[in-house]
Amino acid sequence: FFLLLGLQSVLKLFAKLRDLAILQSNNIPYVRYINDEYFMVVETSYNHPKTGDRMISTQTRVTQKGLVFLQKKLKIN
Repeated sequence: FFLLLGLQSVLKLFAKLRDLAILQSNNIPYVRYINDEYFMVVETSYNHPKTGDRMISTQTRVTQKGLVFLQKKLKIN
């Protein structure tokens, strides 16, 4: 259902997940939810295009189990 959301809706969703103490202020899930396999965090590294410095980027992904959890938590049919 996330693919059908517009940008404003996604921002509201992230705010709601922070309010529910599922996501931290940096939008990374708390360890409890990663350990429960609702989310996974993928780290990638890249070279900054201007400085050449090595940078780390994180991406939070929702698992299938996490989708079910979020649907229940947010009361989405």
